[in-house]
Amino acid sequence: MKTVGLIGLGALGIMFGWELQQKLGDDFCVIIDKERLERYRREGIFSNKEECKFRYVTPEEATTPLDLVLFSTKIGGLRAAIETAAPFIGPNTAILSILNGVSSEEILSEAFGSEKVLYAVAQEMDAVREGNGVVFKNMGCILYGEPDGQLSRRATDIEALLKKGGVNGRLSCEARRILWNKLMINVGVNQVCASYNATYGQIINDPKLRELFVGAMREAKEVANKEGVDLTEEDVNTWLRLVEKLDVHSFPSMLQDIKAKRPTEIEIFGKTIVRLGKKHSVPTPINASLVEAIEKLESEF
Repeated sequence: MKTVGLIGLGALGIMFGWELQQKLGDDFCVIIDKERLERYRREGIFSNKEECKFRYVTPEEATTPLDLVLFSTKIGGLRAAIETAAPFIGPNTAILSILNGVSSEEILSEAFGSEKVLYAVAQEMDAVREGNGVVFKNMGCILYGEPDGQLSRRATDIEALLKKGGVNGRLSCEARRILWNKLMINVGVNQVCASYNATYGQIINDPKLRELFVGAMREAKEVANKEGVDLTEEDVNTWLRLVEKLDVHSFPSMLQDIKAKRPTEIEIFGKTIVRLGKKHSVPTPINASLVEAIEKLESEF
């Protein structure tokens, strides 16, 4: 496994992509459509104030399939990204999605075949989008695994390739848990920060916000348990400890979207928990209130 492509230059895409570009050189590319290519070349893309000299490749320029493709778009842009990335994906291409929520892997599996898709979550970073760039102190890692939990040759090859590219890839045997654990932290951190215009430091140090943050995660944990995923109180506490280590002045993607007056991903966060809570008769009042608050903010754009 040698070649890597990435599609989606949001905060995480820029952060991981520029590291991969610098370390892998011509074995890495950013997959892009012509319209975005022209805009990025005109306006520039920046990582910690450094201009990123990406190797951009359009679908028309695709020659041979890539070994690994990373999807880092927003959920709303995923289907367009699938169409753009299709020429780069062959029978043996592995796919990782670092999108939020629990639905992108299913959508990618439908498009390319479930045998190509591993489950993944990006965590422990404090990247913040600023204009055409991203600033961060902690790059964090990509935690991933095979859907069946096996330690396959492909999975270990991905770990080695990411390491070569300067990205911390952590292989896990608990793939489905990865997805639900990712959703649990997002309904806590993203929704509370977005609803209250709060930083990581504020949701940790303000007793009211901390209670909401933890409470939203606990509701997600109860729903996950009903879905057959064994999230525990220790998982909640692990996330709590991780957030305590993040830059106190930074904030997550949903608040970045609110500040930029962009549509949020509330559909795949709180609305998913509320919907599944009703399915299993699990009360989700905190998530319901956060969904209402965020939808009100969006209505004022």
